[in-house]
Amino acid sequence: MFLQLELNENARLAEVHLRGGRHLAFATSPGLVGTFADLDLAVTGSFNRNPFTVCMRIEFLSGVPRGHVTFLSAGLQIILLDEDI
Repeated sequence: MFLQLELNENARLAEVHLRGGRHLAFATSPGLVGTFADLDLAVTGSFNRNPFTVCMRIEFLSGVPRGHVTFLSAGLQIILLDEDI
């Protein structure tokens, strides 16, 4: 899974989840604050055939300027193995 976003000093990328339907397929807690995030996350495991959803929890911290996030891109590359077909 690939994500690009910009966070100012008052916004934190607390969690990233990848879900297949109701199944939680992957979770991580980057804890990034005040940065350009260029994340390439290795996601492994079995997935069902439901649509995928990428969920991110952003925590807005107190202070000036107000927390701000710019989402630039997200992607997911799926490689099916013979046993998955």
